[in-house]
Amino acid sequence: YEARFPGDRVGAFERQVLSFARWVAQDPPDAVVLEVGIGGRLDSTRAWPCGLAGLTSVDLEHTALLGPTRLDIALEKAQAAPSGGVLLLGALPAELQRRVIGACEVWGIHAEPVTESAVVREARLDGDQMTAWLSLPQHGLDLGPVRLGLLGLHQAENAATATALALRLCGVRGEEAARRCR
Repeated sequence: YEARFPGDRVGAFERQVLSFARWVAQDPPDAVVLEVGIGGRLDSTRAWPCGLAGLTSVDLEHTALLGPTRLDIALEKAQAAPSGGVLLLGALPAELQRRVIGACEVWGIHAEPVTESAVVREARLDGDQMTAWLSLPQHGLDLGPVRLGLLGLHQAENAATATALALRLCGVRGEEAARRCR
């Protein structure tokens, strides 16, 4: 690798993605869900064939790699979805969401706000327990209360995005979604 790509470094995350790809190739499943490491456009998971991606949130993190502003970071992360793919957008500020959707149109990515399909009605953090009341109005479905394994009120929004992604991945809508999620 070094001889072919001098100066390039393969980190622990890239090695994990490669190891996982080799393991999955032995007995390929119907679908694979991967979490992007840093960014999206240049992330090692981007090499995996993908038609559906989600962008849960945007914080000022990894600014040296992704850019100094939330917009820069959002545009990098949005490119986890390939041209021709679908990007579901989690709870982003309205102006940021508008700008990401505009960029995705140029890139040939269909960007869709999750708030159209999944809503967090309420979320509570009680000590070491996180409970969220999730609703999927597109499917006429109320999932709450749902206990989440991760703490932090932002995890309720992440759960709504993950639920919308799972239903979209399975091609499930309406009453079928309601039956599967109950």
